[in-house]
Amino acid sequence: MPDAPQATYPSTEGDSSLTLRGVISPKTRTQYAATLRAASADNEDAWHRAVEFLFERLVVDWVIHDVPVGGQRDLLARFRVASTDERAWIRDVLREHCAEFFPDVEAP
Repeated sequence: MPDAPQATYPSTEGDSSLTLRGVISPKTRTQYAATLRAASADNEDAWHRAVEFLFERLVVDWVIHDVPVGGQRDLLARFRVASTDERAWIRDVLREHCAEFFPDVEAP
């Protein structure tokens, strides 16, 4: 079986990059849709959970200043302490990735 596709997105500053999976299971799509519906109720906390959900399911690797962060627990811990600028960049990457790989999935 061939490896699942991945895509790497460098930051505009060139100091970071995210590598994301190019596949989402049907179950994950269903769970995400439910999370996003809760977010559409104009609840900022739910919207942040939708971003975190996609991050947790899609990000394989995050390199920051040439230091790789891998493993779900470490990636999620680093995401939770990300700066405002890093979070904005991550949202942009998630939106770009979904548009390219999952056009039927609404990115937050």
